[in-house]
Amino acid sequence: MKGFLASLVSDLNTRVDAIMLGYFFPDATVGLYTMASTAAEGLYQFPVVIQRNVNPLVGKAFANNDLNRIEWIARKTRRIMWAIMFGIAAIAIFAYVPVIKHFLPGKGYEASWTAFVILLVGIVIQSGFAPMGGILFQGGKPGAQTMLMVYVVLTNIAMNLLLIPIWGINGAAAATGIAYVMQGMLIIVFAKRHLGVKLWP
Repeated sequence: MKGFLASLVSDLNTRVDAIMLGYFFPDATVGLYTMASTAAEGLYQFPVVIQRNVNPLVGKAFANNDLNRIEWIARKTRRIMWAIMFGIAAIAIFAYVPVIKHFLPGKGYEASWTAFVILLVGIVIQSGFAPMGGILFQGGKPGAQTMLMVYVVLTNIAMNLLLIPIWGINGAAAATGIAYVMQGMLIIVFAKRHLGVKLWP
């Protein structure tokens, strides 16, 4: 049940920006932002896939009480993920507008480019820690994972309330980007506090 709640809150976090944007702006604006957020979430699936492959390694290390191994995995994946995601993001940033104009000509979705870039900044920063996103589950602390995601969602809501009225879709992107970075920071803090694992530096 504790693990289910963590997943539920995590899924809610991916919709906070669009829901709150819809409160302040018309559906057309939400649709514009959704184009950027959907594309960004698609790129975020790469770190998620890496996490799925890292989870068994982390779980095995916990079973062997080998915390040094976990810390080594964290350092290794962080360097690799930042290098890969920086390259992917750079390509995506330059390709975003041409691809949209090619497949959706005349729709005006290219106006979401700035929001897309802002989202990618948060995703790239967080991607270095995303492979260790399941460490609390693997370490037998699903309740701590739920609390981590609650903090992330609350941060997301607060930042959206603050930034959407000022910057519109770019504010929603900035708020969500901040929430991505916050999640990465909390993974470090919670891993140290609840598992005694040092993920940074």
